[in-house]
Amino acid sequence: MALISLAIDYKKSPIEVRSEFALSGLDIGELYSSILAIEDVCYAVILSTCNRTEIYLEIANLKVVDDVLAWWQSLVRTTNYKINDYLKLRQGSEVIKHLMKLACGLESMVLGEPQILGQVKDSYILSKDNNALGKELDRVFQKVFATAKKVRSETKIGHCPVSVAFSAISLAKKQLEHIHTKSVLIVGAGQTGELLFRHITALNPKRIMLANRTIEKAQRVVEAFDNAEAHPLDNLNLLLKEADIVIAAVTVSEYIVKMNDMAKPRVFIDLSIPRAIDPKLGELEQNVYYCVDDVNAVMEEGKDRRQHESKRADKIVIKSLEEYLEKEKTIVSNAAIQELFEKADNMVDFSLEKSLAKIRNGKDAEAIMKRFAYEIKKKVLHYPVIGMKEASKTGRKDCLSCMKRMFGLNLEQ
Repeated sequence: MALISLAIDYKKSPIEVRSEFALSGLDIGELYSSILAIEDVCYAVILSTCNRTEIYLEIANLKVVDDVLAWWQSLVRTTNYKINDYLKLRQGSEVIKHLMKLACGLESMVLGEPQILGQVKDSYILSKDNNALGKELDRVFQKVFATAKKVRSETKIGHCPVSVAFSAISLAKKQLEHIHTKSVLIVGAGQTGELLFRHITALNPKRIMLANRTIEKAQRVVEAFDNAEAHPLDNLNLLLKEADIVIAAVTVSEYIVKMNDMAKPRVFIDLSIPRAIDPKLGELEQNVYYCVDDVNAVMEEGKDRRQHESKRADKIVIKSLEEYLEKEKTIVSNAAIQELFEKADNMVDFSLEKSLAKIRNGKDAEAIMKRFAYEIKKKVLHYPVIGMKEASKTGRKDCLSCMKRMFGLNLEQ
């Protein structure tokens, strides 16, 4: 089987494109069911964040890539974008190296941000829960998690507060003075929403409103804070009228914050993919609008330090990749050796039992054993002889030499 990954990310695709190809708003069970139904797709892990959507696959045939791309394209809501114009395809060890760097925050828009590791872990768990995780992908992800842990413990790349959530709050602070007199509305209580809430509480605004589809989750987040309230998403229109800052980090299929009743000046920050806040709100003179692509400028501060630490992290990744590939060679060879012994055992057991039965029936033991040895020799050498003839016929001297070494033959002849 071959290991590949297909990616649409911020390096090659603007937010409009990433929004169209995002898979986060779709039923995850149906996604896995439909992608595994494609012939020659054996296993899959789907990762979808605000900056990327990536699919990791174990496939039986590289030709299946076209079928997977057609499947992905069919899920897009409009036909404005063609997936091949924005796609990044990786194969083999390139997939593993990329995933290691990704989990360490080295491929993020905000270098070193820690949130991506949790998102990678969530994707791994969802794949496992949907019976979509093969043995090789499982080993890859386990090594990726170990590598990310090593990078975090042995470098300082995660010591700077560089999450997307922190960057968003920094943008809000630049636009509003006296934030302690302002009301902040956070839409979404997922992982990013919780991070946003933590950073906002440190600024001590007048009021924090956390709106979420599941109000119980929002209540757990806000329960320890006197200036924070949990609300169901159904109350969004009322909450918008009271907010000075609106930050969205939620999975939706269409805008939930629109142009209606927006006379009051506000700062809008949309970290959602697909977008949850209508970007036309930013065209109104009194408003300020940011999307996930705008956070990059905020991260210029401290960039040199993170770049230095990223070089140390890269060395850990390269060493970890080498360790993984070396271990994989052992796993593959051990599996082949085990299969070879099992095949030999079955071959010998069958012929031996047949020969012993003849001896028990009074046949000449010496003649039977000579026949047994002859049959075993023929069976053992059958496939090697075919392979050597084929190698010689096709001019594959390398294969011929390899088979000679395997059987201890004279290499000079």
